[in-house]
Amino acid sequence: MATQKTERTGWMILFAATLLSVVAGFAYHGHPYFEIEKIPGFGLALPLFGALFCAVIAGVFRALLSRPEDPEDA
Repeated sequence: MATQKTERTGWMILFAATLLSVVAGFAYHGHPYFEIEKIPGFGLALPLFGALFCAVIAGVFRALLSRPEDPEDA
């Protein structure tokens, strides 16, 4: 079980990495193929939305496929 201090440290590291990625997007001049790729932070937003979509799909499948806690009561 994670302690409150450990959990807070993890969130701080995630926030720092996110902030660093967005700042790096302003500093680095890439060669985007699509117009939407020119938005700073787009390279971070796309994987985050992909992970969120996977979590939603996993929740839907869990709700659809899970059994009752005690199958004999059903």
